[in-house]
Amino acid sequence: MLNLKTKLKLIWPVKKEKDDEYHPIHDFIEVLAPNSADLSHPTFIQVGERYIQSFFVDGWPSEIDFGYLHPLVSFPGDIDFIQYIAPVDKDKILTWLTNRIEGIESKLIDRAKQASSRGVLSSQEELAMLQQLRSDIDNNRDRIIYFDNFIILAANNQEELEKKADRLMSKFGGTKDCLKPADHEHDLMFKAVSPLAIKRKEAWKEMNLAAGTNLYPFTVSDWPHEDGPILGLNYDVGSPVLFDGFNKEHVNNFGISLIGVSGTGKTAMLQKIIAGEVPYGVYHAVIDQEGDLKKTIETLGGVYLPISRYSDLRFNPADIEVEHHKERGLIVDLQGKIEDMVNLSAAMAGLTDSADHKVIAAYMDRAWRKAYEKCEITEDPRSLYHDAYFDPQNGQFVTKQKKKPPQFGDFYHEFCLLADGINELQGTVLTLERFTEKGTLGIFDCQTNVELGKAPCAGFGLRDLHNSELLPIANIVVLSYLENRFLKKRDLDDGSLFRVDADECQELFKNLYSAKALETYFRRFRKRKGGPIAATQNFQKFYENEHGRAVIQNSDTKIIFAQHEGDLQRCAELFKLTEGELEFLGMGLAHHAIIKQPKYSVRVVTQFSPWEQEIFFPEHGG
Repeated sequence: MLNLKTKLKLIWPVKKEKDDEYHPIHDFIEVLAPNSADLSHPTFIQVGERYIQSFFVDGWPSEIDFGYLHPLVSFPGDIDFIQYIAPVDKDKILTWLTNRIEGIESKLIDRAKQASSRGVLSSQEELAMLQQLRSDIDNNRDRIIYFDNFIILAANNQEELEKKADRLMSKFGGTKDCLKPADHEHDLMFKAVSPLAIKRKEAWKEMNLAAGTNLYPFTVSDWPHEDGPILGLNYDVGSPVLFDGFNKEHVNNFGISLIGVSGTGKTAMLQKIIAGEVPYGVYHAVIDQEGDLKKTIETLGGVYLPISRYSDLRFNPADIEVEHHKERGLIVDLQGKIEDMVNLSAAMAGLTDSADHKVIAAYMDRAWRKAYEKCEITEDPRSLYHDAYFDPQNGQFVTKQKKKPPQFGDFYHEFCLLADGINELQGTVLTLERFTEKGTLGIFDCQTNVELGKAPCAGFGLRDLHNSELLPIANIVVLSYLENRFLKKRDLDDGSLFRVDADECQELFKNLYSAKALETYFRRFRKRKGGPIAATQNFQKFYENEHGRAVIQNSDTKIIFAQHEGDLQRCAELFKLTEGELEFLGMGLAHHAIIKQPKYSVRVVTQFSPWEQEIFFPEHGG
């Protein structure tokens, strides 16, 4: 066993006078140097209790892919990477380029004399490239740089080290011949990569600046958002992470998918976004499944609307509004509304995608069309209003009085008429009866009596419907209400910003049609410049459902917290996580998340002010 302290002292001599009480270099080396090292093995060294293997970049491929060194920068594990850089003398490289160019020109002349085309095209391409490079260097537009890249990989035992080494080599794929083990020289590499940077190994490889800038993946630790609320601290550099979720420089759409298992901080992150964006004028309408967001909404001055069998609040899902169409102006999208109501009715009836159930859905379609026809509502915007009439109480003519749209009971009546004598529809008739006004689930067979007014945000509390068949139905009804409120009454040029936040929205995946409704409404919100947020603690339900995957994939911002071990690989596939990001999630730490956008990614640790702690965590006493 060789004591590395002795070797380091020989390299860095210090004064030995007894009266010299301060030996900074000696103290520094004593801290860094291990107690012992075994250098007897050609393929690794043992430093203290750690096993170390080293590598160096021995050449470059003919073409450098973008982020060529990303496998080194992002490799999960105990790895250190150092790059030494030195400029090449300009005159020396110009002489080399001139000689190389003259050699190629001579070869081309010989080929021309021989009337041979063998290798001519490739030589011409190389000649043009070298001539351009010589011109750029001669005119100081480019230069050649020597790069020396050293890597050391450490593990707790030899078997683990071999596995990590194989993994590192495989990460380089087809270019692994350029990454070579430094056999018999691991001690030199260990010192070269250490903070002392004692360089005794030479493996210089030249590259011009243009290619050199392509070595790195350019995934910077700094998050580029310069405005918006603070979500937390950058895990890598400790700087604040701002979130400007409506900035087109960062995202194409404003949708957010927020995913994390229970207890990891998903709901707290949602609250930070709400509390942070409302002061910026962003309206938040929150579908609150568990009642966790009530205090936050009310503290921000918003209105909280509990929905239950006992509430006086009423929502008619069949409400229909005039809306602004880009080409057609004001329209009534009656066909789209009927399709939505068929989806809702199919969810109530528990229909699937079978051929028989598609026939039942077709009967539902016909019944809803008849219900709207009875109210004389068409695609003409004027059909939503009564003609002018004389009101004797006020002694004046009244105009623009809105018609009452059909209710669920009107649809049920028409469906029963169509189902009369058809045995295959009788089961559906009985199922739908429960959702009529006199049925046990009939809270949505009514006319709407809710208007949000000018509150800065709103919450729709569904806690009293927990474990009820009404829960996914209530989600769809609220989404329909919010579509009327934020899309159909909103001019396309309206610059106001809004989000519709569906917390624990895995509840909608209990039924094919409610899952389809979630995707449909979220797509409409994104298309009309809204910023829907889908938050869930059950990633598996999202991943396994085609509509759930569509919600996630079509949201440009993904916020991912820790996952169940079995879901980590699926997360990696769906979100295109790097191995480092996957390892970060695998730690399972609360309030640690990855925020991914098309161009950027950041690892963030959520931080809370005393005010936020008080309203976000009332069960913990703030």
